[in-house]
Amino acid sequence: FATLLKVRNRDKLLLYLSNIVSGKNEKEIKLQIQRKNKSFKTIRLHGLPLLFSEHNMRILLIIDDVSELENTQNALKESENLYRSLIESSDYHIFMISAEGFFLTSNKKVDVQFFVPDNSEIKGKTVSDIYPEESAQIFSLNIEKVIKTRQSTDFELCVNADSSEYRYYSYRLYPIKKEEYLWAIGGFCIETTEKKLFEHEKQILEDQLR
Repeated sequence: FATLLKVRNRDKLLLYLSNIVSGKNEKEIKLQIQRKNKSFKTIRLHGLPLLFSEHNMRILLIIDDVSELENTQNALKESENLYRSLIESSDYHIFMISAEGFFLTSNKKVDVQFFVPDNSEIKGKTVSDIYPEESAQIFSLNIEKVIKTRQSTDFELCVNADSSEYRYYSYRLYPIKKEEYLWAIGGFCIETTEKKLFEHEKQILEDQLR
């Protein structure tokens, strides 16, 4: 059996067995074993000491092939990393809020609307901690709407960033449910100031042409 292992894994196995013989409480280990086609698969090995007499010990080895499980875990990890990368590189501010109104997560797209230096300052805060009073009330009403209806909702906020410039943001909140239990509210927003200014200027021009 040991000859099928890589040298590094072989030494790891011998040390593992030696520790069991010496009475140490060893947990399971993972090793790579070589297939006939020269590829490797991952096995999980758990050794149990069987003491027949003072000088007669055997070790029962329980071996599981966990290659498929490990491949699935690696693929899941890659997918999670890709998902996280997409979230962080998005032009949208993407976040999750508890049903009590606390920010649970947030990507790094933190804009001038939040009055905080980075996304780490948002987590654990409430809507009222971050937004001006009027904006916080609108946001809270839409959170309550999602909780009550279990449906997505869209709304806009106009935020006075520095007492001289107004910025507009378009939001969508949606329920995150497990079966019928709502355990969080997801959301994303994007700034729509340029669009609002364009619509405003267009309206002025149309009024002048009438």
